[in-house]
Amino acid sequence: MPAAGTQWPATAGGNCNTVRLLDLSQPGAARRALRLQRRAYRREARLIGYRRIPALREKASDLLHSGESFLLCYQGRRLAGLLSWRPRGRWAEICRLVVDPRCWRRGLAGELLAALEAREAGELRVATAAANAPALAFYRKHGFRPLRRWRTPDGLELRSLCRPGSTAR
Repeated sequence: MPAAGTQWPATAGGNCNTVRLLDLSQPGAARRALRLQRRAYRREARLIGYRRIPALREKASDLLHSGESFLLCYQGRRLAGLLSWRPRGRWAEICRLVVDPRCWRRGLAGELLAALEAREAGELRVATAAANAPALAFYRKHGFRPLRRWRTPDGLELRSLCRPGSTAR
């Protein structure tokens, strides 16, 4: 895997100027990612009617110790989106995919997903709230299929989805 801070140009015709790996050791990097994450998850909480999304309670130190790798999408100097993941052997788990609500519907999530696909050729898996229709539609559009359903102890219905890996890299 390339070193943190390595940059890739955005996909042709895309809205990101740069997609790069986040180096959480850089001063303020985790705090900037956390601010973006909170903006996006607050909006999602309103959308799905569930205010207890765990990511809303995370601190910068939680990101630092998450064991996740982070891709960031910038528009100019502005952090507009992030995707984090964990390799799990023959598949990778997408842990978070968030876009600044001011930048929704501009293709940034798709660009982040494409950047992950360039690094992880295996199966991808993700979980989201069953009430998050935009996220479910996004993942279906990108080839994800339902894997399972479950409820959290406090009643939130979740869905996990998977997408087979590519054989070409």
